[in-house]
Amino acid sequence: MMFRSLTQSGLLALVCSVFSVQAENAVTDNCLSAYAKQSYSAAAIACRMEAESGSAESAFTLAVLNAKGLGIPVDHGESVRWLTVAAEAGHDEAAYNLAMAYTQGDGIAADMSQAVTWFKRSAGAGNAKAQRDLATLYARGFGVEKDSMQAFLLYKASAEQGVVVSQLKTGLMLLRGEGVEKDSEEAGRWLEKAAKAGDGIAQYTLGLLLSDSQPGSSARWYRKAAEQGNGYAMHNLSLFYLHGRGVKQNYSTALNWAEKSIAAGVSESKGLQQQILQQMGDKQPAAHQYVVVRDHAWLDGKPNEDYLIQISRQPTEKAAYAYLKKHQVSGPVGIYRESLSDQTSYIVTYGDYRDITAAKAAIGRLPESVQKFKPWVRSYENLKQAKADSPSAQSSEPESIASESRKDEQVVAKSQTKEIAVQAERSYGLKSAAWLLEKPKKGIAVQLMAMPSNRLGDIQRYLKRHGLEKDTAYYETQRDAGPYMVVLLTREFPTSSEARAFVRQLPAKVQGDKPWVRPFGALQSKYRPVTQHVAK
Repeated sequence: MMFRSLTQSGLLALVCSVFSVQAENAVTDNCLSAYAKQSYSAAAIACRMEAESGSAESAFTLAVLNAKGLGIPVDHGESVRWLTVAAEAGHDEAAYNLAMAYTQGDGIAADMSQAVTWFKRSAGAGNAKAQRDLATLYARGFGVEKDSMQAFLLYKASAEQGVVVSQLKTGLMLLRGEGVEKDSEEAGRWLEKAAKAGDGIAQYTLGLLLSDSQPGSSARWYRKAAEQGNGYAMHNLSLFYLHGRGVKQNYSTALNWAEKSIAAGVSESKGLQQQILQQMGDKQPAAHQYVVVRDHAWLDGKPNEDYLIQISRQPTEKAAYAYLKKHQVSGPVGIYRESLSDQTSYIVTYGDYRDITAAKAAIGRLPESVQKFKPWVRSYENLKQAKADSPSAQSSEPESIASESRKDEQVVAKSQTKEIAVQAERSYGLKSAAWLLEKPKKGIAVQLMAMPSNRLGDIQRYLKRHGLEKDTAYYETQRDAGPYMVVLLTREFPTSSEARAFVRQLPAKVQGDKPWVRPFGALQSKYRPVTQHVAK
């Protein structure tokens, strides 16, 4: 019977060809011990035997082996089958993974109703991740009726088990009075837990909460959030250094954080920068001393087809400034902080060019001391690829529904200072799946186009050419031919007739490309995540 079962699963040939210690382990080791030893082929045999005998834990482990291709070929359908067996036997982690499979259409047809059923089963058994994700569904009214009170209770239950994003959400809901009575003191306690665990939004929000009462602590939390790339925290920290609130007054440090905030896309910091420079008077630094240090957010906004000149790579920000001073480089100079998994370095750049010929010609305008080190013309696509190829980028997956929802989080707090108290999400540009999935199904959208994701540069140029950059949003979805970007107007319409009337006001060329008026529900039903996985 065992061998008949193994033949059906494609393992008989493997067993016959591996007469070794691993094969012996198939007899002597049980499912979990073989898995712990990473003897995956032996584990697959033992897990199947035990799962068929009614072990929920072994059924779940067999589902993991099938999903990840450990010791046996990847088979998502078989993984879902064993997840179902384990979940029906009361295994809460299997129920959570089964819910995620139904959510993403991974190994089984997407079915939000089934997903909610299994999220509830897992959450009811105390699974913290299921509580977190079910809370997000209740908070957004997706797949269930919107219920802020239920969302808060689930987030809090998950937070009490140490889930950081749930601690953040619990604090924010207490701060706003969503689904629970407002309680700033209790909110602060939950936010502090998340902040100490390294959550940048929680760190920023604590900075706001403590700004008036504890400026020193406020400045420390702003710094932690700023060091994670939060542009609003950078702005507020710059203000603290400008006015000496909670820190020793230091115009140079204030200017540095203002410049970094500008580079992170906070337009309000431009006025702050000028204010600081006025205060510095004749003590303003030389231009090269406050060249903006850019990060990945700056890079992501650049067209793949454009170019820059890399004139040096330095190990620290200080060394990058020293290089500029030594070689007296002036003009369109920038510093890009490249943060990969194995190292962080500072790339000194020059210019911004639409074609490679212009970039190569510009090398001749650099100081001779720089030219002798052979400056490198690089496309933005090349720089982005370096980031994508790093191990940390490859291993990062959307962990859950909650992880998508965090990207849209806004923090609002009352403040008597001129600090920025709102992290406003842009209404246009690239959007997460959560943005699409939270739209009302009966709402009417206007789809302008859908193109392969690798043509994003063409999409952006089209939108810019027709003046639609700030009137459109786009999201990525999986199609049979690969990843596609779907471009919509940001404006939503109550009826199809109103949408068609608006289309008639678009530029003639855009109208000629036949925009598609359709309900958001239709777009949602066609959506498929580009990255699918068994949730951790």
